[in-house]
Amino acid sequence: MDPFSEQAVEILESLASAYHRLRSFGYEMYRKNSLETWASSALFSGSPFTIHHENSAPEVFSRCLPVGVHVKLRDGRSVEWGLELLWDRARWTVSAEIRLETTDESILIHEFPVRSSRTIGDCVEHIQELTGELVAREDILSDPRIAGNPGPSS
Repeated sequence: MDPFSEQAVEILESLASAYHRLRSFGYEMYRKNSLETWASSALFSGSPFTIHHENSAPEVFSRCLPVGVHVKLRDGRSVEWGLELLWDRARWTVSAEIRLETTDESILIHEFPVRSSRTIGDCVEHIQELTGELVAREDILSDPRIAGNPGPSS
């Protein structure tokens, strides 16, 4: 395999690993709390992909590849732990956030610091770091913005 192909495999394996870690996290949420979970796999976004920020200009990327896990709360809403790999010709960017999804809106509960890099090796490291940070936030279910009791029924 040529070096370019090896790097492509490295980033794909990193995303697959993130997906499987998030799926395992979802399974643990199911096991501990009897909550329905499902993993969302990588589907390429349209091109270009734009991120809109509240206090700055939008950023435009060539594409976005998201992975995540959703936990359905007893009241029908869901919480998503999501990671996105974005890129353009100059850099790789990895972002992660936790959102509360209702039938009417998507509420940002926690946003992790965005990481950007110019090399695949650094990007893979960022994917691994952010995946670890995401799965460490099971405590988000006790956030006051998430109404109701997501824990086991008494």
